[in-house]
Order: sequence, then structure tokens, then C-alpha cells
Amino acid sequence: MRGTLYFLDNNFDEAIKDFKLAVDTDPTPELYYYYALSLYHEGHLGAALHAIASALEVRADQPDVLRLQAQLYKETGQFDKALKSLNEALRFQKDLFDYSPVLSSVFKFGLQKRRIYNSKGRIVF
Repeated sequence: MRGTLYFLDNNFDEAIKDFKLAVDTDPTPELYYYYALSLYHEGHLGAALHAIASALEVRADQPDVLRLQAQLYKETGQFDKALKSLNEALRFQKDLFDYSPVLSSVFKFGLQKRRIYNSKGRIVF
């Protein structure tokens, strides 16, 4: 898919256009996720949150989608909603549970630009 190539090339404007066409044709959570991620990279946080909501309407048990939703809520100052989304993500991806207290403190104090890693070295937030 061209949108993926545009995304990998950091050409987010073109990725947004391509992923928008894709979700209009085949509304899968994965396409909505990359559409939202492209919007996020361009600073369209409200539109990205709307795309995430659409992805979760299709399928609600997507930890990556829920973590992106939490990140978007955090960056828009909606810390209570961010914690709720992150808790939902934790419910579906068990290896994140070790970091719950750390993540809660990040949200509680409104700290920005933190990276949290799971036991496999993967960025989880």
C-alpha cells in the first residue's frame, strides 16, 4: 500500500490521503491506526482521536490502538481519559502490567515525552 511507503518516508501528508482512501474502502483497525498515526505526526490530534475512535468501533481489543489513544489524550491534557485508555490496553496486553505504576505517575504529574519499555525492549508508551 502506498500509504505505508509514504509513512515510512515521513511523507505524512500523502500518507494521510492514502490511508483516508483506504479506510473509506476497507475500514479495518489497522488502517485506522496508521491513518491516526499519520495525522498525529502532522499535529492533527483531534482528527487522530476521531480516527482512533473509529478503529475501536470496529474492534475494541487493540492494545496498540488504545496506547495511541492514550498518547493523544495525554498530549491534549486529558489525563483521566489517557489513563482509562492505557488501562484498557493493559487489559489486552499482559506484558505491560509491570509498568502500570510508572505509567500512572507519568500521567498524574503530566510529564511529557517519556518512553516506557516492556521486558522485551519494545516501547510501550
